[in-house]
Amino acid sequence: MADKGKWNYRTNRENICRFWEEGLERVKDYEGIITVGMRGDGDEAMEDGGSFEEKKALLERVIHVQREIIKRLYNKDASTVPQMLALYKEVQAFYEKGLKIPEDITLLLADDNYGNIRILPDREERDRPGGYGIYYHFDYVGAPKSYQWINTVPLPKIQEQMRMAYDHGVDRIWIVNVGDLKPMELPIDFILETAWDINRWTADNIREFTENWVEEQFGGRYRGEIADILLKYTKYNGRIKPEMVDERTFSLINYREAERVLREFDEIKDLAERIYKDIEEEEKDAFFQMVLYPARASRNIVYLYISAAKNGFYAKQGRVMTNDYAELCRRIFDEEAADTHYYNKILSGGKWDGMMLQPHIGKSNWRGPEKNTMPEVKKIKIKKGSEMGIYIEGSERALMEGESGILPVFSRYGQGDYYIEIFNRRTDPFTYSISCRDPWIKFSSREGVVEKEERILVSIDWETVGQGEDIRGEFTVSGAGTEQSILVRVFNPVHPLPEELDEMTFVESNGYIAIEAEHYYRKKDYNETDWELFPDYGRTLSAMYIVPSASDRITDPAKAPFLEYRLYIFTPGKTKLTVYTSPGLNTNRKYGLCYSASFDGKEPVVVDTFPKEYDAHHSCRYWAEGVVENVHKTVSFHQIDIPGCHTLRIGMIDPGVVIQKIVIDLGGEKTSFLGPPESFYHKKEE
Repeated sequence: MADKGKWNYRTNRENICRFWEEGLERVKDYEGIITVGMRGDGDEAMEDGGSFEEKKALLERVIHVQREIIKRLYNKDASTVPQMLALYKEVQAFYEKGLKIPEDITLLLADDNYGNIRILPDREERDRPGGYGIYYHFDYVGAPKSYQWINTVPLPKIQEQMRMAYDHGVDRIWIVNVGDLKPMELPIDFILETAWDINRWTADNIREFTENWVEEQFGGRYRGEIADILLKYTKYNGRIKPEMVDERTFSLINYREAERVLREFDEIKDLAERIYKDIEEEEKDAFFQMVLYPARASRNIVYLYISAAKNGFYAKQGRVMTNDYAELCRRIFDEEAADTHYYNKILSGGKWDGMMLQPHIGKSNWRGPEKNTMPEVKKIKIKKGSEMGIYIEGSERALMEGESGILPVFSRYGQGDYYIEIFNRRTDPFTYSISCRDPWIKFSSREGVVEKEERILVSIDWETVGQGEDIRGEFTVSGAGTEQSILVRVFNPVHPLPEELDEMTFVESNGYIAIEAEHYYRKKDYNETDWELFPDYGRTLSAMYIVPSASDRITDPAKAPFLEYRLYIFTPGKTKLTVYTSPGLNTNRKYGLCYSASFDGKEPVVVDTFPKEYDAHHSCRYWAEGVVENVHKTVSFHQIDIPGCHTLRIGMIDPGVVIQKIVIDLGGEKTSFLGPPESFYHKKEE
């Protein structure tokens, strides 16, 4: 069409119709499905179409003309020739506003380009003769950020969304945008098998599918271990795609989040490297492509940006380690580049040259970087001599000279230990010592030599500390000619003791309670509708979702299936409840995507997880945040009047809500990407 005028039906109708006719003439003797409708050039909306209603009318005329061409070239009624209309982006808006479409045409519904289906037919719409299909993405170029490099779509997400589509009658056509085929072998096989037999692979046996797939590729020797690597690296990439990670993603300060995330990646990377060394030589190329490269590359992106974040954080504190982290960033960047070079140029004699050339590191707009660019790092000048610095876990900065510090509050129901880091700001090592008159304060080390930095774990001997809600102690750190004192505070109430708690009771610590959704103490169904566990779904542990997925909306709290959680709260008052759900959309466009929340039997609060401002062009900030972080975090406020035992109830309203995590902020929640780690709870007896 480049030499036949603009791709504009209003101004270039004759050439565009000829283009359609020539295309159909080439394929009319082959089995296929004809795509009808029209969008603009370059995967954009039609231009110069006038008002919304004028554009809609134009699209109806286009479909009519196309069907006349089909009738003429095929010499049969157009309704007997398979056709589909993709309701992609703005085309869905035309459909929602009454676009007239012949009933024999299959409607190809779409996701939001990030794996969340936008629309599904309600009961009244499902019997149309042409039926429905789905267009789903494993790869995408567009806002808020493109993702084109390696697999980032976890199998549980695919199963949940495609099962929901099937249950709503979307079973004629499934099309997947996979981008480059090579990194997507596993999810491609999974969605094809799911399409072939929707009942074979369920929420409960995705691991079995993965282990079977591994055995087909590599035999049974490392079946479980390799499946673990594949499932975990895609789960971790599903939290946030590698192209979207930066220095600010994971918190260096709160909940040891960056350390925990990196440790998870390290475990699968190390396992992949051990297996690679041990397998037969003829298996190594395939293993590198499908297992080792994506696991190690995904880890290296996270490692690179966490190291760059530490470099900047340490530079502000004047740590000698600042320069070490600058060098570490360069080494990680070079190692990642070497792996990619090996994949493209050396692996299998260069068979896959070019497959892994997609840039994926560096600041960019929505398109992604033009080339891989290492994050900016800082180097500082190091003076001769010794100078002690002290950093306390959870602090925004290191202690200033002569300044006293305070550790976060220790709670019997909280984190087991906190750390201090004794670090050097100069070139020469120094000795340190810790003095403490309180025998119930324990240290991983009380003396030693600091060349660059030493981390000291501080914990409490709960047998000797005594009981009280504000117990205090102190210790002093001496080194390099200076000393600084650090306050220790302990919350060890008389009641409740752990053994006094009912099973599955979560206890407040440091001003919050965090709960993984599967750890309810009671749930109730209604007729055949129920909350069920989806193992290994989402960003942390698992999720609870509604089955059947095509259930009707329930607005009466007395009839709604619910999940109940037991809580012990020390800090009553205004309470912020945050529920982490998958970033799904309101597939029934008549409603939002709602759940209800209430404490202690009070009037439920209805919470809508669907971004009201969402539109076909994805201009909604809330939607963009949801797909970048692969979660919706919805907030409601409640009043807790007294300390003690309380009950939180989460009720179903709309199917499609998938709950991963719950955080009750009683004044102490800190900023982090994944939210606080799960709180202490009195577990069920085995």
